[in-house]
Amino acid sequence: MIPDPSSMPSCLRVLVTNDDGIESPGVHALADELAQMGAEVTVACPEREMSGSGQSHTLRRPVRLARAAGPAAHSWCIHEGTPVDCVDLAVRLWGPFDYVVSGVNAGANLGDHVYYSGTAGAAWAASRQGIPALAVSLVRDKDEPWEWQSAVRVASQLLRGQVLGGDGPTRWLNVNVPNKPWGELKGWCITRLAPRFSHPPALKVERWRSDAIVATVRLKDSMVASEAGTDIAAVAQGFISVTVLTARPFSDPPDALPLVLPVWSPRNGREDDQ
Repeated sequence: MIPDPSSMPSCLRVLVTNDDGIESPGVHALADELAQMGAEVTVACPEREMSGSGQSHTLRRPVRLARAAGPAAHSWCIHEGTPVDCVDLAVRLWGPFDYVVSGVNAGANLGDHVYYSGTAGAAWAASRQGIPALAVSLVRDKDEPWEWQSAVRVASQLLRGQVLGGDGPTRWLNVNVPNKPWGELKGWCITRLAPRFSHPPALKVERWRSDAIVATVRLKDSMVASEAGTDIAAVAQGFISVTVLTARPFSDPPDALPLVLPVWSPRNGREDDQ
């Protein structure tokens, strides 16, 4: 049965987090959209950008939580903490939550970038605790204006459609949205991770002495070509990529977990589109 994207579970409790920090416009747009949808939203984000933190936890030193002038009434920032810390602390302090949504990330999380993405790491941390989760990223070419509303409306449609419900292992979805106006999105595709997202990282040596080396590692943001059925191929063709993942990929292979997406229509998912 195809879920009805116009339906909305009552009293849905959603934790919103990211790896771009509490000031990111993506997390503000996402929290606003989910609140308009009728969800009870809690926001817990790093104080600053924590891109590349992956599934890391903060160990052997305390982290500090502080109220933030964030996008929801219940907004907190985690000082010197990772996105995984945000999820773990928020679940223990303010849970339970029905969903965790991580994003909207300012940039792609495709292919092998998922393994060190803080955005994806937060969704993984939720799934590990039995909470269905989305990691939502906006894939933009340089110098384009950000289409945040397209990404947040994709997230709201997936929550309305309740695509992560049901029995079995807890799944999380890695969602990459082309940076296009809402009406120009072609729809979504269920995809698999491409084996590689970009060319190998660039290493720039800033200073080299006999006893010390200072270097900067930078990821190249240009996508490599990939075969049909992968997340990279779908986004390159203008489709929203939805990749099914689990917290335990070896014992619960994602390919064994069926997923039914709502029927795509650029006019569904909001009252004002009817």
